[in-house]
Amino acid sequence: MGKRTWVKIYCDRWIEGSLRQEKPALRGVWADLLALCGGGQYGNESQIKVRNNVGFTDVMLSRILNITPQLWGICKKRLIETDRIVVNEDNILTIKNWKKYQSEYERQKPQRTKSAEESAEESAEESAGIDYRLKTIDYRLETVEEERAPTSFKIYKEKLVTKFPEFDIDDEWERCQIWYRDHNKKIKSPSLSLGNWCRKERQITKDKKGGQSGKQNGQHRDPFAAARGEVPYTEPPPFRP
Repeated sequence: MGKRTWVKIYCDRWIEGSLRQEKPALRGVWADLLALCGGGQYGNESQIKVRNNVGFTDVMLSRILNITPQLWGICKKRLIETDRIVVNEDNILTIKNWKKYQSEYERQKPQRTKSAEESAEESAEESAGIDYRLKTIDYRLETVEEERAPTSFKIYKEKLVTKFPEFDIDDEWERCQIWYRDHNKKIKSPSLSLGNWCRKERQITKDKKGGQSGKQNGQHRDPFAAARGEVPYTEPPPFRP
């Protein structure tokens, strides 16, 4: 069944027309019937029915309208008398002149579809623009982190110069940022990230130097390295009790 989001009510006819002479209950039922036809759940383009060739009973419709069956019977009879509805032998209710008074919705449908497509395109363009701006901001934050860093971070870097004299702290900070960017990670705390970076670099450097020193002294971490010919064999010192 077709579905629309609104139905048209002519203000002047609603306030000053013949329907205004009817009781409030009937006017409310008439508005409900228009909504039922337009909503699509209970009707389709002027007809209120369960499905093709099957209509609602009076009891079913009264429940849908939330009124008593007696009141619905009175309103239905009056709406038929005033030539506003027709009910056939299958109990299908048809609102007369529906297309005459409710054609505005279908007439505007192409314009609504066009507007919806334009809105979707504008939303997509806006989202793409936002994504681009966010990426640009992220890139700038990563590449110029030092310039935007608070004064406390600059002071902390000066302390690291004293704590790690073997490193160029500016170079290490640049390498640290590159590593975070390459691994799709964000630097939440520049001070903590740089401090950990320098400590790890010192440990790596220390491990490398320790390994080279051991090889030069004929000492290797692997006790079987000499057997494999990787390092020269050194006679152990004589046993002395």
